[in-house]
Amino acid sequence: MNKLNYSSIVEEHIKSLDDNTFLEVCSRLLEKLFPDHTSSVNGESAKQGIVIESVLYKALPYNVSSKPLLKNLLPKNKIPFNFCTLFAKDSGSANGKIKEKLNKLYPGNVFNIWSPLDISGKILSFEMKDITFILGSNSLLASYMYNTYSEERNRSILKSIFDYLFNAPLPDDFKKPADDDLKLKKIEDKIPLNFGHYQ
Repeated sequence: MNKLNYSSIVEEHIKSLDDNTFLEVCSRLLEKLFPDHTSSVNGESAKQGIVIESVLYKALPYNVSSKPLLKNLLPKNKIPFNFCTLFAKDSGSANGKIKEKLNKLYPGNVFNIWSPLDISGKILSFEMKDITFILGSNSLLASYMYNTYSEERNRSILKSIFDYLFNAPLPDDFKKPADDDLKLKKIEDKIPLNFGHYQ
């Protein structure tokens, strides 16, 4: 299964996370998105907001549609930034109306809101070991994805081997073994030993 086939599963997983776990996932995603800024990215980064290359990144672990929540959304210490990317845990916080309200409350800043589906796409753009890190090494979803993805990769390797075996030209001096010399029988006996019933 292709990693991208997990997109809707990871999206639902993100929506189901408790607030603290969502913040941790967002912080680990920031670490992987900006490896050169890992000294400034920490466990609190997504919660407090962090500015990287004039973009403020901040997680929204709850629905922020009400005006008081939106007014208190950005950090009080007036970190200079031009753009703001918000990680939304629910699709409601990622709708266009929230962006309009934010633009009115904070004129002069450009807002971008990543929905759970957008976050899922960012996570799945990484290698499996990084996906496991972002989702959390003890995450059942990460463990399931890693094992499934590994099985698929193993099948791909086996397919390459068999493609080579069946498509490689035979040497000029090749002589097909006779049926009674048991060479083919020995190979046939090894097949069930190397490939289980379900493989």
